[in-house]
Amino acid sequence: MGNPNPRTKASMEHRRKQVAEMYLQRLTQRQIGERLGVDHSTVSTDLRAIREEWKAERLSNMDEALSRELAELDEMEAQLARKWLETEEPIWINQRLKLKEQRAKLLGLNSPEKQQIQISDAPPVMFYLPDNGRALTG
Repeated sequence: MGNPNPRTKASMEHRRKQVAEMYLQRLTQRQIGERLGVDHSTVSTDLRAIREEWKAERLSNMDEALSRELAELDEMEAQLARKWLETEEPIWINQRLKLKEQRAKLLGLNSPEKQQIQISDAPPVMFYLPDNGRALTG
């Protein structure tokens, strides 16, 4: 299969932009299809592609933010190491340890934390929550 016709691709991209705008306005797939003069199954296909694109953008943005935070932590750690070498005061080692804890948390390297929830007379329920801000899946 060759590359799609550039005119067709531009037309599809334009339609998807319209679909996304209407979707964000909370229109149903049928309503969007009616307004654009396309079948709701086309709208469904477009929305699937749009969601995948949005997901990829979010992941990219999260990776960029994580990289930026880690770079900042690296620079801070280098400064703390220089302070330690200059003064040999224990406070700089303690600050470095706190910084390393923050880096481990950002990277999701900490062990899950055990949480116990007691509701009235029901038996206790145990949850193990990751200490990295991510939602549990399952």
